Amino acid sequence: MYIIKLFYLMIIIIFEIYVFFLILKIEKIKVCVCTIGKEENLYVREYVSHYKKYNVDRIIIYDNNDLNGEKFEDVINDYISTGFVKIIDNRGKISQQLLVYQDCLDNNKKEFDWIIFYDMDEFIYLKKYKNIKRYLINPQFNKCQAIQLNMYFHTDNNQLYYENKSLYLRFPERIKSEKGVLKSIIKGNIETTIKCPHELNTSLISCDGFGNFNKQYKHVIILKIINKFR
Repeated sequence: MYIIKLFYLMIIIIFEIYVFFLILKIEKIKVCVCTIGKEENLYVREYVSHYKKYNVDRIIIYDNNDLNGEKFEDVINDYISTGFVKIIDNRGKISQQLLVYQDCLDNNKKEFDWIIFYDMDEFIYLKKYKNIKRYLINPQFNKCQAIQLNMYFHTDNNQLYYENKSLYLRFPERIKSEKGVLKSIIKGNIETTIKCPHELNTSLISCDGFGNFNKQYKHVIILKIINKFR
């Protein structure tokens, strides 16, 4: 009986040590979201709150509103004041997405281990993880320079007017066929030129959401995109 108790005690100790070092590893990595926004004030707070719940360290928003247009500070100033959201002035400019992505990568790749490049109507939903860092430390991503996730589009749900509730609740209906449309998470400290807002650069060593390099994207239900309706 004593030997059995000792055995179970050792298992508990080993498990606690494993959890301790896992937590250290999770907290060590840094993740940021990079996005560009124009006329997004109805949705930006939900976007920011969503990724904060997934434990990203910072959201960098390039403000691409018109010079006299709306300001993100009017709706998410609390997140800005704490430093969780960083606003970069890009107002009044056109055709900026690739330039913005390149600027964000060049200026943040040394600080962050992973950079998520998603628009403000794009929300990652992880089936097994509440913490995106726990997902990203999986060993199958060790050799990946970029993780490409399949996108799922939702319809406008026949809505004619704006409702002040979650986008996910407003637009539950998903389009049946959504194959081949991707968005990427890129590993920090990568030297590359952003050539596409989806795959970023085809020369990157990229894998799908399960770490597969053949990128079959089978049953990847990690990202859902909500079509905005004003």
